[in-house]
Amino acid sequence: MGESHATDFHLRFYGRRSYEFSYQSYDGFYLKNTDELASGLAPAGVKYQRSDIKARNLGAVMHWNLKEEDYTLAVGFAQDGRQLQSGWAYFASVAVGDNKIYADDPFVPPSAATKFERLGTLKELDRKYAGVGGALGGIWVHGPWYLTGFAAIGPSWQKVVGRFSGSDDFDESFVGFFSDAKVGGGYNGQIHVFDIQVHSDNTTTDFLGGAVDTIQLEARFTYSYRMLNVDIPILNSLSSFLD
Repeated sequence: MGESHATDFHLRFYGRRSYEFSYQSYDGFYLKNTDELASGLAPAGVKYQRSDIKARNLGAVMHWNLKEEDYTLAVGFAQDGRQLQSGWAYFASVAVGDNKIYADDPFVPPSAATKFERLGTLKELDRKYAGVGGALGGIWVHGPWYLTGFAAIGPSWQKVVGRFSGSDDFDESFVGFFSDAKVGGGYNGQIHVFDIQVHSDNTTTDFLGGAVDTIQLEARFTYSYRMLNVDIPILNSLSSFLD
């Protein structure tokens, strides 16, 4: 749709307490419904592009397993060991983050600004959030084959600062929600492991009659070769510290 630049880092540590950290930076966006809101601002068949719009996302989440004897994220999504029978567990979850999107000019094209009232002049949105919630996870096992899923949801306190063209800033706090979901499946043998996973997390804020959603979606395929009876002390120590 045009030229964009993206940086995307995820660090995941699965155990009795699972930690996930993420950082994303995106420069250059396009308007999905160009024909509706920006007709005439781009050639026919080309999306309306904005190289000045930038987004920065920083987030962390922790899931505490309260039923580890029956299911763990470490086995389900990191293949750290093998689970030989189906099971499920429940979790307590905590999430924090900072999302910011900004541009030189309002996000909405001038020709459509009046349709969105004050939101039509919005050119920067800075949102910080912190939330607590619960989660369920489980795995179905048939020999070395498995399917696994996990879903967390909870309310979150959100502080939102909006900056507009030609009017005062908006600075208020809200109660919204966050969610974190994963599904996976594959083959977890004694030596060979392969799996397909999909990860998704979402934070929603109702804002001046509209809604701002930050949605991250990741799909991955992994093959691993399991080396048995290997002892690496530094990794053992790190694992014990995180757990």
